[in-house]
Amino acid sequence: MIIPVIDIKDGIAVSAKAGNRDEYMPLKSTIVDSSDPVDVAKAYKKIGFTEFYIADLDGILHAKPNIDLLEEMSGMGRLMVDIGIRSKDDLEILNGINGINAITPIIGTETMQSPDLLENNCILSIDTKNGELLSRTGITIREL
Repeated sequence: MIIPVIDIKDGIAVSAKAGNRDEYMPLKSTIVDSSDPVDVAKAYKKIGFTEFYIADLDGILHAKPNIDLLEEMSGMGRLMVDIGIRSKDDLEILNGINGINAITPIIGTETMQSPDLLENNCILSIDTKNGELLSRTGITIREL
């Protein structure tokens, strides 16, 4: 199964390159003539995709997720969303989005502040850089 990814930074879809977030540029694609995340999701849906992985870098980096965009995209398919979940309050933000389809939270080791968050219905993203686990909790890959 292929699940397309939409990376959002500064409210637009960006082209992610090797985790160098300062170098991400607005998305240029052969399937859509726009870097608006909603337009990108519509283009994916038009060619048959029903699930999307959304990496909201505004949420991950600055704790300011693009809730309006996520609400608009929620009716387009099943969303797996990383907004930089740090606490149960962040989970509640995603649970508050009223869309046709379910949103599954992605909890990244990069932002998670407690492994207790993994007791929720979520997807764990194991974030690494240069072969090292990115984690605020001190937990190791083996412990995960």
